[in-house]
Amino acid sequence: MKNKQIPLFKALTIGLIVFWIDLFCGAGGTSTGIHHSNANAKVIACVNHDAIAIASHQENHPDCLHLTEDIRDFAVVVKLKVLVDELRKKHPGCIINIWASLECTNHSKAKGGLSRDADSRTLADHLEMYLEHLNPDGIYIENVREFLDWGLLRLKEGANSTENFSELALDRKGKYVLIPDKQYLKLLYRQWRNSIMYHGYKYDYRLLDSANFGAYTSRLRYFAIFVKAGLPIAFPEPTHFKKGAGKKRWKAVKDVLDLWDEGVSIFNRKKALVDKTLDRIYAGLEKFVPVGGTFTKVYNSGNDQNRVKSVDEPIGALTTQNSHAVVKTIFIKKYFSGRPEGKVISVDGPAGTIKTVDGQAIVSATHFITQRNSGEPASKLVDLNGPARTLTATAGNQDVISVAHLNTYYGNGGQHSIDEPCPTLTTKDRVALVDAKFLDKRYGTGVPASINKLADTLTVVPKLALVSPQFIDQQFGASLPISTEQPLNTLTTKDKYSLVTPKPWLMDTNFGNVGSDIDLPAPTILASRKYHYLMNPQYESAGSSVENPCFTLIASMDKRPPYHVSAETGEGMIVIYENDSPSMVKIKEFMAVHGIIDVKMRMLKINEMLRIQGFPDGYVLKGTQTDQKKFIGNSVVPIMAQKLIEVNYDAVAEAQNLPKIYSNRIRLSRSGRKTNKVA
Repeated sequence: MKNKQIPLFKALTIGLIVFWIDLFCGAGGTSTGIHHSNANAKVIACVNHDAIAIASHQENHPDCLHLTEDIRDFAVVVKLKVLVDELRKKHPGCIINIWASLECTNHSKAKGGLSRDADSRTLADHLEMYLEHLNPDGIYIENVREFLDWGLLRLKEGANSTENFSELALDRKGKYVLIPDKQYLKLLYRQWRNSIMYHGYKYDYRLLDSANFGAYTSRLRYFAIFVKAGLPIAFPEPTHFKKGAGKKRWKAVKDVLDLWDEGVSIFNRKKALVDKTLDRIYAGLEKFVPVGGTFTKVYNSGNDQNRVKSVDEPIGALTTQNSHAVVKTIFIKKYFSGRPEGKVISVDGPAGTIKTVDGQAIVSATHFITQRNSGEPASKLVDLNGPARTLTATAGNQDVISVAHLNTYYGNGGQHSIDEPCPTLTTKDRVALVDAKFLDKRYGTGVPASINKLADTLTVVPKLALVSPQFIDQQFGASLPISTEQPLNTLTTKDKYSLVTPKPWLMDTNFGNVGSDIDLPAPTILASRKYHYLMNPQYESAGSSVENPCFTLIASMDKRPPYHVSAETGEGMIVIYENDSPSMVKIKEFMAVHGIIDVKMRMLKINEMLRIQGFPDGYVLKGTQTDQKKFIGNSVVPIMAQKLIEVNYDAVAEAQNLPKIYSNRIRLSRSGRKTNKVA
């Protein structure tokens, strides 16, 4: 490939500008992150041995010097030396950094028991000639966390080895298998780190998960920074969290998946799925298809918030005491049992003995009437399906309780979902049904009142206001909205009034949809419910929920690609055949119990994997699908490069008391194309 010479920037007299050399650039994850940062940073040169990767990089980042070379070749250093000297002459005081995403396959635990390539593991050592001849201000390293354990290798023993007999393992090509020697873990890493610091650099590192910074993939990686004395080192703070806890929660990968494309049924395929694949599908069904409205209750927790857990979450530690119980919203209540523990039994087990006197009742979460004038606890609740009790002159002794939206006014009361038990009903009004239309009392300790009750005393000064979803919005000064029932204020020459009216709309609960206009055709109405999850063929894993970030995408996806699996509920007959494998039988039995009529599966698409990894829409990859999957799996998550570049750019600018310049640079648009941007 013909290498393209980069046009140099015009000289800057003030402000901080940072130039980057991207070694092992691949298809451009690091360069994309740098060019999407808000720093005045520019990738000036990229090096990679793969011509197709360089072609992909050049398509999306055309203004870089592209070198299709092996980084171990000294000729690469010579070419970069010419460019670096020219930049330092044109831009006195500029910062020139190197980013090296070192080869990770032969360090990663994903390699399992396969042989390591000792030569590939030493690529990090070749950085020294770049330090000696280019004299960069900083070196940024990205790799798998196992890079920290870089040490010596040893020959792997065969399966038939004993204490008295040692057999060496061979791979498929008949070569000896080399694996890390646990006695010498970290030895070569420390030597490599110290050799760089010997050149006058200080150092720090972090293990950072991309999901904590807003990525759609959970990818834990080692990031190290070496800088010259006098320059700061900074690492970004997480912006997203696994459980949220009042902060931004991890992004759900479903936002970037085409969930409408469910793939093909796992049944009746021309080539039957192997048992290992079926086992992974079954593990995912067990993990991600909910059984129903069930949760676990813990009796030994001192914290109220920890007493109840969803069955979709890990259960707490099981102790020697029987301190966990499964709670459902429907059960059988027995009136004739003397033992408290025998009064309530599950609907999943046999009922108690049926006697001539009604002694058992189904208890279910529904609407009911509460009676406030009864002295007998058993008479306080009345079923809506039967007659109400006698209405008295007080006209307020019975209320219909609807679990639509309840608000409580005592203790630590708050809002309560209709899917939860109703709070305790006391002798005073403590539970209120929230309505969209009410009276607002604007005096004393007045609280909103229902429009279905008598209004309070009307005073000379208006103190009652009808709050309605429809009102006039006044868009000037400090004006407040006004009612549509009163005269409008003075009309000005400019539009200052807006009629605000909630418009009916259809809510679509499927996937990430936000609803549709009732004047437009309704979306497809489905009689079934669907469950989605991602299957990870790389490890013995149940996969991951589409409500969480995707698991790490790796380079070997061309051989073992990730899959999207969907399970659809409905009515039908599940047939188990004599020639079904044990794994298939398990899946069919699960389907029969949980009302699932089909399970579909497909590989993730290239554009989905690009979005998961964090590349912008329209990003171009060259080569076959195998090439493209490898490029994605090998790439740095762009948001990680972006965050590291931004936080260190600000730290250097502040340390040197330089203005932060955000102009004179080229950024990628969302389409992945070049756009001139002046901030």
